[in-house]
Amino acid sequence: MIDCMKAGTASPTLVEREKTRKSLLHNPKLQERISAQIRDFGGVLLYDIKKERFEKVFRKLAFGHLAFENDTLAWDSPYSIDIHLLSEMSDSQRDDFFRPYKGELLPEVCSHGLEHVMLCYEDDGSYSYLSPWVTIQEGRYRYCVSPNGNIVKFVIAEFLAVEVNIET
Repeated sequence: MIDCMKAGTASPTLVEREKTRKSLLHNPKLQERISAQIRDFGGVLLYDIKKERFEKVFRKLAFGHLAFENDTLAWDSPYSIDIHLLSEMSDSQRDDFFRPYKGELLPEVCSHGLEHVMLCYEDDGSYSYLSPWVTIQEGRYRYCVSPNGNIVKFVIAEFLAVEVNIET
């Protein structure tokens, strides 16, 4: 669906990603279902998606990253999700979104998050820790987890920007 949203169509010939093209060609019912969810109103595209389905996947991704990076298990915790199209974010919104998280404490010893946290010295002599973005697949998926917190953000297909705040 995301690749079709990015292309503005479910037509296999216009979708960039080969894997998605093959799926659409192989499964005409999927292509038909996705086509029905993309509406063009004079050049303005509206996506009639099942938000709950997207949020369910995004929740699982965020909780998994939080568990992996910070050894925080919060499966039953309440959460909130913010989803934005990168193309619709202002420059300052994108700058804020892509800014690495800063924390005052190191992630838990033996956690994966401790492996790539960066020390940041301030002008006043103090320091903090930055949690950098982790690229899983170039141009397809990257994420960032707050080093001491409960916020996970990720980018899918350089199209969707997602931030999940988990109450732990």
